[in-house]
Amino acid sequence: MLTPGARNGIFTYRDTAGNIQSKALASLRQFVTDPAVKAMIDQLPQPNSTVLGDGLNTSGYQFNARNNEYRDQFVYRGDYYLSSKHSFSGTYNYIDNPTDRPDLGAFYTTVPPVSNTITDHLLSLTWRWTASPTLTNEVRGGFMRADTAFVDSNTYSNSIVAGLLFSSP
Repeated sequence: MLTPGARNGIFTYRDTAGNIQSKALASLRQFVTDPAVKAMIDQLPQPNSTVLGDGLNTSGYQFNARNNEYRDQFVYRGDYYLSSKHSFSGTYNYIDNPTDRPDLGAFYTTVPPVSNTITDHLLSLTWRWTASPTLTNEVRGGFMRADTAFVDSNTYSNSIVAGLLFSSP
């Protein structure tokens, strides 16, 4: 992240003797700060760590993003023997699995803006008929319904500018 001085156009550097110097970039060349770039820089959080960066114009920003995943699951299995020749079985499986996705996108909040909602329903049914000691017939059927969505709470502008990497020259 840019330090407060660098955000305001003040470049800090070490000269050849190792002394720290600061210069306002606007005074070196006559230019006006682009308001679109200034608005993007203003959206970046203030640095809160000196572990990263050059210590002059850049510093680090650290935070813990939530990474919750819940898995509620219900499984039911039933078997019914109508007679020695006919048997039925069935299985129903329900899964509810909302998941945070801190691995998607660049964000600076503790709650990730992207998450998954996953709800699965699985049903499997079987009818087995033993016609004779040497002949068995079995019919199976079922369905799987998976309702899955990526939920994105970000608001996006009409254009995206990328490549805002800052380094010391």
